[in-house]
Amino acid sequence: MKISRKKFLRSLLGMAGAGICLRHTPAAGRNLEKNALRNLGKTGLQVTPLAMGASRTMEPALVQAALGRGIRFIDTGRAYANGKNEVMIGNVLKGQRQQVVIQSKVKLPEGFASKTGPKEALAYLEMKLHESLRALQTDHVDVLLLHGIQEEWLLEDQVVREFFSRAKTMGKIRACGFSTHKNHLALLEKALAAVFFDVVMLPFNPFAGFKHSISGWSASWDQDSLVKAMQRAHAAGIGIVAMKTCSGGPYGSGQGDIPSLAGAVQWVTDKPYIASAAVAMANFSQLEEHATRFGI
Repeated sequence: MKISRKKFLRSLLGMAGAGICLRHTPAAGRNLEKNALRNLGKTGLQVTPLAMGASRTMEPALVQAALGRGIRFIDTGRAYANGKNEVMIGNVLKGQRQQVVIQSKVKLPEGFASKTGPKEALAYLEMKLHESLRALQTDHVDVLLLHGIQEEWLLEDQVVREFFSRAKTMGKIRACGFSTHKNHLALLEKALAAVFFDVVMLPFNPFAGFKHSISGWSASWDQDSLVKAMQRAHAAGIGIVAMKTCSGGPYGSGQGDIPSLAGAVQWVTDKPYIASAAVAMANFSQLEEHATRFGI
């Protein structure tokens, strides 16, 4: 059932009027098993299995509503809305930064390693991190990822490693990793061998493939091989964050479970090797659907 933004906000205001604090009080009847915090690998961070993917919204009220429903993991990126997405997130999190794990991403400069010298590339990455910190109004990003990489050699690049190592030493990030849309099985295997990256964000859903809802490009993978690699990564302490969980389509487990996008997300988060699923929720109806499925 869809719910309008006006009706959703009215319900939130009604809760506030009844003395329920949206920011700090657990929702009544919350399914603790579904929404219990999970370790994000060996990072020392704990995240909710349902994460707010903020890439498709610039609506502060939607993010605040997600926090009100108990979501404590927000995924954003320097490239989203030319940095304005991070600004919006930073404004929403004023006064409650310590309650939320923030994951952001930085894209490598054009011509990285072929046209850009090591010093220039390192300076570029550090500049982008500074921009993220300023936009998010925080002194650190909990998880910083290289955004959408495909090349395996990047995981051994010395500039990349120096950048992440320095950022950690200076306390500007707590964990590092990468996101990838394609070639993610090979990249995950490489990350296992590299023993350097803390978090990997990759596509995973019940259908072993997806079609991008905006640009239309598609990708697929060998599900059995990916599951085995994710299990090994989990055992090694790498935090796995799933994305494109809805992009394969609705899923139902049978026995009266009507196929839905929220069902596909739950199928993903039911796996013990998945720390969280970052779902790009663009409106209040989508938030309501996913939050309800998780009992929050």
